[in-house]
Amino acid sequence: MNEGRAVDLIWSEFLYRVLVREFKADFERFYQIPYQITVEIVADLSGAVTEKAPASVDDLTRDDAASVTALADQIGDPTLSSLVSSLNTAISTVSDIAKAATSTINSIVKPLNAVRARVQVLFTSVNNTVRSVTTLGGILPNNPISTNVGRILSQATAATQIPVLQQMDVTLGRMGKNLGNINAGTKTVTQAGGNLLRVSADEYGDAMGFTTLLAANGLTDPQLTGVNTIVVPPLNQTPNGVLNA
Repeated sequence: MNEGRAVDLIWSEFLYRVLVREFKADFERFYQIPYQITVEIVADLSGAVTEKAPASVDDLTRDDAASVTALADQIGDPTLSSLVSSLNTAISTVSDIAKAATSTINSIVKPLNAVRARVQVLFTSVNNTVRSVTTLGGILPNNPISTNVGRILSQATAATQIPVLQQMDVTLGRMGKNLGNINAGTKTVTQAGGNLLRVSADEYGDAMGFTTLLAANGLTDPQLTGVNTIVVPPLNQTPNGVLNA
């Protein structure tokens, strides 16, 4: 029993440490027991980084990626492992995540979402396996022993994978929130002709911030022609006029 002890409550991307105040069970069948719980939250463990582009976001992202990799190894699904590998590759190519342009952050978010989608597919699959039990262990009359043993083993494996997949989803959700906070506050301006040095001077107070505008808008030439809608992200680095490829 966990009387008086804080326990972790996990669903979707939420993770709370709670005290269970009340538990009510409806014993319909010995293998199907709907229940309700009332809890008191001790700590919210699912929050993302609240500061905009904090210096530690690189460490947080890489630490979470390492946790996701370890959890994926426990699942042993080749497709999931391949997607996690792609995510790690995307992260490794960015030298400074906290100062990255929106397009660069999106290069990480895309494989991250692919991993999370696979986690949801696997979670649904193993959850269905566990819920498909019609009798204890899935043992049915007149079934061969080998079939019954196979059912029991598959259900046991699925049951152990559920919390691992839940933790992966929590970690991936936190990574997504942290990455989303990096360029929070991005806005757009409409510019007729001119150049990005003038836009940078107006928006950042420093013309040398034009390289941030180049990266955010996928441009290589600061000179503008015609009417353009320019994406203006927060200036997350000291302006130096150097465009990092």
